[in-house]
Amino acid sequence: MLLNLHSPNIAFTDPPDEEEPYWDLRFRDCSSLAEAFCGLEIYHVLNRKHLEAHPSADNYRRLAKVETEQISYWNPTRIGDVIFNF
Repeated sequence: MLLNLHSPNIAFTDPPDEEEPYWDLRFRDCSSLAEAFCGLEIYHVLNRKHLEAHPSADNYRRLAKVETEQISYWNPTRIGDVIFNF
C-alpha cells in the first residue's frame, strides 16, 4: 500500500520484486481494502486504471515549478509514477 506524503491519496501495489527497482510499481485494485479506507472518509483510493494512465499536460496544471522540473527530468509514463515517485 502506498500513501502520498502531501495528499490523502492511497494506492495498492504488489510487493516489490527483489530483482526489480523499488520504483517499478505494479499497481493493483483491492476492493475490500479500498472500501475500508473510503469508509474512513479521509483517504482517496486511486484505482489501477487511473494510475496506469498516461499523464497529460492538464494533469500538471496545479503543480509547483519544482515538481514540473522533476517531471521533465524523470519523464514518468504513468500518473501513478507522478503521484508516488516524484
